[in-house]
Amino acid sequence: MMSLQDLLILILFVAALAIGWLLGRREKTKSNEDTKSQPSYFSGINYLLNEEKNEAIDSLISVLEKNTDSIDTHLVLAHMLRRRGEVERAIQIHQNLLSVSDLNPLDRHRINLELARNYGSIGLYDRAEALLIKEIESDVGDQKASFQYLLEIYQDTREWGRAIEVSEQIIGRDGNFWRNIWPRPRYLEDKLRRAVAHFYCELANENFQKSKIRAAKKNLKRALQIDAQSARANIQLAQLYMAAADFRTAIKRLQYVKRQDPELFPEIIPQLVGCYRELDDERGLSAYLYSAMADIPSGKLALALGEVITKNEGLEAGIRFFTTELNKRPSLLELEYLLGLITRNDEEPNNTIHAVVTALLLDQHQYCCTNCGFSGVTLHWLCPSCKEWGCIKPSFELDKSAVASESRLALKKDG
Repeated sequence: MMSLQDLLILILFVAALAIGWLLGRREKTKSNEDTKSQPSYFSGINYLLNEEKNEAIDSLISVLEKNTDSIDTHLVLAHMLRRRGEVERAIQIHQNLLSVSDLNPLDRHRINLELARNYGSIGLYDRAEALLIKEIESDVGDQKASFQYLLEIYQDTREWGRAIEVSEQIIGRDGNFWRNIWPRPRYLEDKLRRAVAHFYCELANENFQKSKIRAAKKNLKRALQIDAQSARANIQLAQLYMAAADFRTAIKRLQYVKRQDPELFPEIIPQLVGCYRELDDERGLSAYLYSAMADIPSGKLALALGEVITKNEGLEAGIRFFTTELNKRPSLLELEYLLGLITRNDEEPNNTIHAVVTALLLDQHQYCCTNCGFSGVTLHWLCPSCKEWGCIKPSFELDKSAVASESRLALKKDG
C-alpha cells in the first residue's frame, strides 16, 4: 500500500511532468528536448512503484534540472533537494532566484519563505527569523504561512519570550492588517490568543523551576488576560497555591476549570480531592463532587465520588453507587473500580474479570487531538503531530451532551 510520503513524491512527479509539458508547448525546440526527457519521468515513477524511493528522487531531480526556465520548477527542485538533505544546494537555488532583476513581489515572497525553511532545517534560526519577520511586515504573499512557521521555530527553540513579543504585536494590529492577511480574522485571532496564553504558561513553568514564584503568577494571570478560557493557566495557578499551602484559593482555581473546559475538568479531580482533604473538609468534597457529577457525568468524577462514598458509608454503599452509575452510562473506568471493590472478598472468577478489564484499560488511548486525530496515553498541551495548542482532550468516559450544556452555561455566565 502506498504511503503518504510515496503519494507526495508521485504527485511531485506528475507536477514536474506537467511543468515540462507546458514549457514544451511554449517553444518548439524546447518541446523536442522535453520529449526526450519523458523516459526519465516514467523511470522515476517505476522506481517509486518498486519502493526505490532514493532512486525515484534522484530521477526527479535529474528531470527538473533540465527544465529550469520557470520559478515553479526551481521551487520544486529546491524542495526535493531539501527533503533529501542537500540543503546547501537548495539555498543556492533560492538565492539565485532572488538575484533575478524583474522578480515580482509575490514570487519573491514565496522564495523567501522557502529559503527560511532551508535555514530552519539546518538550525540557522536567526536567518530564518529575520526573513520571516520581513515577510510578515510586508503586504504581499501568504503572511499566515510565514507567521505560523515563525511560531514553529520559537516553539522548537523554546523562545517563549520572543514568541510572545511577536504574537502580541500581531494581535495589537488594526483590522485592516487582519483583513489583508486572513479572510477570517476573528477565528484566527482567537486561535492566536490561545497559543499566546500557552506561551505564557510555558514561561511560567520556567519561572517556577527557577523558584521565581512571583514572575510565574504574573505570567499565568497575563495568560488569562489574553485568553479568559485558558484552563491550563488556572491549573498551574492552583499548583502554585497548593505549593504555598493556600488550598482554598487552589480549590477556587480548579473549580473554575469546569466552566472553562468541561472535557478537561475530570483530569484535575485528584488535585481537587487533595486540596479538600488538606483542609479536612470531607463534607465539602462530597457535596462538590455530587454537584459536578450532576453537571458533567464522567468516569473519573464517578471514581472520586465512589471512593468518598465507600470511605464514609462503607463497601456496600460504594458497590451500590457504581452499580447504579453503570446502569446509567457504560464506563470501563467505573466497571474496573467496581470489580476492585467486589474482589476484596478474593472471589477467583471476579478476580479474573477484574484483571481482564484492567488490561483493557491499559490498552486504551486515553487522549485524542480534536484537530488531527493524534492519540496517546499522555495529555500534551501542544499536539506532537499537528502542533496545535490545547486540542488534545480525554478520548472517552464523558457524557458529551452534558459537556455541551456546561459549556453553554459558562458562555452565558461569562457574557
